Amino acid sequence: MNRIFPVIVIYKVQLCEATAYKEFLRHVPAEAFMVYDNSPESFAQDMERMPATAIYVRDTSNGGLSVAYNRVARYAQEHGYNRVLLLDEDTRFPVEMFSLMQNCASAVCVPRVVLGTGVPFSPCRWHRGVIRGVRLQPGTYRLADFLLINSGLCVAVDSFWKAGGYNEQVRLDFADYQFVCRLRRVEQFFTVLGCEATQHFSNDIADPDRLYARFLHFLDGARHVEGGGLLVKAKISWLVLLHTLALAHRTRQGRFLWVWLRRFVLRVS
Repeated sequence: MNRIFPVIVIYKVQLCEATAYKEFLRHVPAEAFMVYDNSPESFAQDMERMPATAIYVRDTSNGGLSVAYNRVARYAQEHGYNRVLLLDEDTRFPVEMFSLMQNCASAVCVPRVVLGTGVPFSPCRWHRGVIRGVRLQPGTYRLADFLLINSGLCVAVDSFWKAGGYNEQVRLDFADYQFVCRLRRVEQFFTVLGCEATQHFSNDIADPDRLYARFLHFLDGARHVEGGGLLVKAKISWLVLLHTLALAHRTRQGRFLWVWLRRFVLRVS
């Protein structure tokens, strides 16, 4: 049976209010789990409600998902866990997923993830120039044929580090894409479990300034994706262009095109 160490990354939310904690972590027999809090200093976490099994880490510099995931993998390795489980705060996981992961022989396993509308979200793959979710049946698949999102990813600690861990320069967007590309060098297959998780996006941002700030992180992640050759670079460049045009059209603001040209095309900071 696998010894699993989960991590939930939170930002400006109380742990007790995070969906992945309320509906999953508090109900599963994890020996311990890490709470990686990227909230700024102005946000006060209610430590009196922090469970005894939680290992709380505060990163007010908001170092990003990749830093958090590498931190949890180091802790897991040092404390004898053989699997790490990555959880986003706003994903709804079925409780039975934990026991399925405990008994899974695969070094990489995931639930099927759908959006609130039921549309498949992960596993996903390239389709006509964009990344689309695929509704896979439970079973084993070639990792080279698919991409996996971070949330719900359970991976062997040994494989995690053989792959080189997460690229800490890719802080948020494209972090999962980059890690799966690395993971393919050491693992050929992954298992889709017989359970389904639901991804909810709670940050439907309308304010152009917030969209712009988020877009800068998006560009930064895309810039630092490494490996994969010219084809991968071309695919990412195409995705970035589509996203840039969509934001420029949505906000009717040219600054998205300007910063894309400077930071992504010309690579000027």
